[in-house]
Amino acid sequence: MLAAAICTLAIFILTICIVTMFTLTKFNVTKLNVTAVRVAMFTVTRICCFFLLLLPIAAVNAKEAINQSTPITIGQAVTLYSSEVDETRRRLMSLPKSYQRANKRSYPVLYALDGDVHFSHSTGTVSWLSGFADKIPELLIVAIKNTDRDRDLSRAYNGGGSDKFLKFIKTEVITAVDNTYRTNNVQARSGHLGLAFVVLDTVLHDVDILHG
Repeated sequence: MLAAAICTLAIFILTICIVTMFTLTKFNVTKLNVTAVRVAMFTVTRICCFFLLLLPIAAVNAKEAINQSTPITIGQAVTLYSSEVDETRRRLMSLPKSYQRANKRSYPVLYALDGDVHFSHSTGTVSWLSGFADKIPELLIVAIKNTDRDRDLSRAYNGGGSDKFLKFIKTEVITAVDNTYRTNNVQARSGHLGLAFVVLDTVLHDVDILHG
């Protein structure tokens, strides 16, 4: 944009200079006036040439300004070794927009199962509902990624996989989140299909830690 503006201005001024010189010559303006005008036009021409020489620099600066983009970050990945399920598990974290500036405020937490597929849309939905729509409070989102989904959603699979998975969430994930972030002990969970039954299981057996 800057380079184009400089180029346009220089061409415009040069055009005026050329037209003026042609007009003075055609209509036989006195030699003294013609000389003075020619000197002035020569000076203006030099200035225009100077601006034209600046075009490459302006173009480089404009390109650098375009390349200096700021990434949009919606969260971070955190790994945790679990003794309950005997493996390293990964969770995705998203903090509320006001978390850094409201350093005395605590937040409810949404634990999203199937975190690898639900993290992005959960952060977007929560951001809209807590911001523009003003329907819910800001939430800290914890999306738990899968390693063996069939094991985690079934009580009967591999010696009670869902029991271990729920204990992993309750004793390890929640504990780590509460110890690291400003939470207010209000928790909700989300899941779909098979993992929705895991959420319902929590509602029936762990009402002390789940509020939605």
